[in-house]
Amino acid sequence: MNVLIIGNGFDLAHNLPTSYMDFMNYLDFCHAVNVNPEILKYIRHGNDANSTWENLNDKLKKLIFDWVSSGRKDELLSHNIYKLLNQRNCWYEYFADEIKNNKLSKKNWVDFESKIAIVVKCLEDIIQRKVANHYIKDNRVSILPLVASKTIVGFDKGFEYDYINCIRRDLELFIKCLDEYITIVGQIKLFEKEKLGCIDNIDVDRLVSFNYTETYSKLYKPIDSSCIDYAHGKAGEADKEDISNLVLGCEETLQGDLINTITQCGYFKKYLQRDVKATGRMYRKFYEECTSGDNVLYIFGHSLDINDGDIIKYMIDKSEKIVIYYWNIDDVVNKAQNLVRIMTKEGYENARWKIEFREQ
Repeated sequence: MNVLIIGNGFDLAHNLPTSYMDFMNYLDFCHAVNVNPEILKYIRHGNDANSTWENLNDKLKKLIFDWVSSGRKDELLSHNIYKLLNQRNCWYEYFADEIKNNKLSKKNWVDFESKIAIVVKCLEDIIQRKVANHYIKDNRVSILPLVASKTIVGFDKGFEYDYINCIRRDLELFIKCLDEYITIVGQIKLFEKEKLGCIDNIDVDRLVSFNYTETYSKLYKPIDSSCIDYAHGKAGEADKEDISNLVLGCEETLQGDLINTITQCGYFKKYLQRDVKATGRMYRKFYEECTSGDNVLYIFGHSLDINDGDIIKYMIDKSEKIVIYYWNIDDVVNKAQNLVRIMTKEGYENARWKIEFREQ
């Protein structure tokens, strides 16, 4: 059985604007249009709109140009994005501030997720009374960046329920907007010439995608939907009780018994979001249902960060051979180091005989 894992690097290799910077640039453009709708007139006439327009991916710009030219400008500012921009969203403002201050400049989603982890760790410190006891008077928008930088501390009786639930709802709205953005990206046409030869040559039996897109299914050999696991959800799926199907969170931030007792921030973590949104539930069945012991695991475009370590470790343990595609030598080093974190040094040394790093 040949199993393929793909991460965001797979979409980026097809020139799709699916990095977190692409998403944030899109929100910034929507914000500019929300403030000044006249920008759309410049777009319709083929003129430069403003800097936020220039920051967009060329494929996305063409799609938006077609919308505006055909009078479909309402597709740009959806209800959720309008709400995100006009009611102020603590996560959008926090991430935008981090980017503005050059504290978030890489393109990997794991770097984005690490910022969520910083906030969660500080919230959990507050819950454990590891910080001074001062009442938080500001609203959630102004507090979140301060919590993340640990320049503000506080705790009151309503903190755990009111404040944490407020920022959880803000995160869910942010994820809904991401869902809508990826759905828009899904409208970008893919061409046969954009296929990756190293992927096209694999006879894939099962696919585990950490992406929100259907890029593989649109461009490569067809796989039955029962043989695909969208571990972090798929954009455009029906909401479950008004919650997006997409997973966006961080790794476990606690250790020891605290994992079982300090659970108030659990929703910000991937493992719990997967359960709430019923994603990442098929990959184990792929191996349980396989009668052949000759399992080969191919990995393309995934950083192998510990955020997804539970799934990756399980699949590596169940495979007789692992082929990891890399971009350059720095990529090899990062991936190998991340594997040690996932598997421990001893586990990695025991498994390295079956791991092959292959240039993509």
